[in-house]
Amino acid sequence: MANILKYIKLDIQSTLESGTTLLIEKPRVYENYDEGVKQGPAGLAYPCLCEGLGFEKLTIKIPGTTIPQVAYENEPIPVKFEELEGKLWKDFRNGGEVKLSVTAKGIAPVEERPKLRMSKGEKA
Repeated sequence: MANILKYIKLDIQSTLESGTTLLIEKPRVYENYDEGVKQGPAGLAYPCLCEGLGFEKLTIKIPGTTIPQVAYENEPIPVKFEELEGKLWKDFRNGGEVKLSVTAKGIAPVEERPKLRMSKGEKA
């Protein structure tokens, strides 16, 4: 049977925009491979928790750069990814489990809106 997973189109942009995405660790460099041989750094992989995926941990790769675009300081950061693309693949080393691979063009922190405090009608 042919691998039909490559024909499935994912709208990963809408899926992740349906909730908060948190950067939970420092990004790490991932390698580029050609026929199973390392060819050097390919980009950065950002470990995240995604509300749109039931807070599952997801690694989102940004190819082409090894300089972090977001500073991570050991505290989860709400982020937004630009031009997300996702595909499904079969991990034959784990019994053929179907996995999700996601890439993006960029990442930026989400600016938090200031919280307003309402007074309870106290007079000055």
